[in-house]
Amino acid sequence: MDPHHPTAFGQNFPYPPSADPGEGTQPDAMVNAWCRAYDLCGTNLFQVRGEPILDYKLYAVRIFTTDWDRSVAFYRDQVELELKFADESMGWAEFDLGGPSLGIERVDGDDPEARNMVGRFIGISIAIPDMEQTYATLKERGVEFLSAPEPQSWGGVLAHFKDPDENVLTLLGSADDPAADEQNSD
Repeated sequence: MDPHHPTAFGQNFPYPPSADPGEGTQPDAMVNAWCRAYDLCGTNLFQVRGEPILDYKLYAVRIFTTDWDRSVAFYRDQVELELKFADESMGWAEFDLGGPSLGIERVDGDDPEARNMVGRFIGISIAIPDMEQTYATLKERGVEFLSAPEPQSWGGVLAHFKDPDENVLTLLGSADDPAADEQNSD
């Protein structure tokens, strides 16, 4: 059975003409064609099969540190995030980001595997209303940025900063941020 064909999901949907595998269509294109032809776009395929849908929600993004006290102070005092929870004995703190939390988790710096989780690009973007003001304030507080805010082709602005463990996080300014307008007009 073709694993890209919806029969793999317990339904018998014939190939739409635009996705006939005889035409050499790529699997992703075939799935997209079925989606459009059978009005499945945005539908969870487990729902199509009548199976229960699991309910997932992002709780926290974890940032690892070898110096928990220093990291908690950095995010609370320099970045000025709201501390929701902290337990030094657990080595765990949570900061409010208006949805999922930013979790600070202590790891043993002597453990090579744990040490590899510290000092890396985290891959999260923290949305802010005013890049220019936030960047200036954080720089004034001693936060180290990799570069000045950079306008993006899609209209927003990104600025990457380091925490004391050299974890890199991203600030995301919206397309209507003054920093985006000023830099995109050049």
